[in-house]
Amino acid sequence: GTLLFVFRHLPLSIHSLASGAAAASACAERQGRFWPLHDALFQPQAALEPAAIRSLAAELDLNVDKFDSCLTAEGPIDVSADVTTATALGIKGTPAFLFGVLQKDRTVRVTATLSGARPIEEFERLLRTSIK
Repeated sequence: GTLLFVFRHLPLSIHSLASGAAAASACAERQGRFWPLHDALFQPQAALEPAAIRSLAAELDLNVDKFDSCLTAEGPIDVSADVTTATALGIKGTPAFLFGVLQKDRTVRVTATLSGARPIEEFERLLRTSIK
């Protein structure tokens, strides 16, 4: 079978810089650079203040003018849509993993959920047994 991994944002309100970082990665996605920025933001030494994120964007060869413009418009809208979806699905914390089967209409039928940091064995078990 094929595994499809989809990332959605759920910045926690207890982290004052999380929404800005989420919007920044959404803007990086618009330039095809989500994972490089995401990974850089999760490095232990990463600073999440806007100026530091902008510097990272430049280091990752993003078009900084487009990036800046996105941060004031599309990025926050993308994150807000993800938060709305998470709320509708009853997801309250991160990380959360939903496992399911892709249907013919391109929706996903969720068959299992894992919340929080979990051992790899739980993921392996779910991938072997509950996705049918």
